[in-house]
Amino acid sequence: MRVFVHVKDRSGAELRNIELEFDQVPAVGEYFVLDTDDVYYQAEIVVHVPTRIANCVAEVYGVPVKFNKLIAKYTEIRYPVPPQTW
Repeated sequence: MRVFVHVKDRSGAELRNIELEFDQVPAVGEYFVLDTDDVYYQAEIVVHVPTRIANCVAEVYGVPVKFNKLIAKYTEIRYPVPPQTW
């Protein structure tokens, strides 16, 4: 599916507009990348567009996220860990 993607750079100063091919349109809150060694983005707004008025099925607005913070958020150990009683 053709998707029109709008993403900001890390500083938030520059907006990139790119048409890309996706297997599935990213949903709000999901993460996506534009290339294999690119920045991770989080979809903030998704607008579905009828194909009769555009050659894209959706527009996605994404903001950059820091990959290390994202991974740490989901892999951190939650404390306090209950004591083991044997």
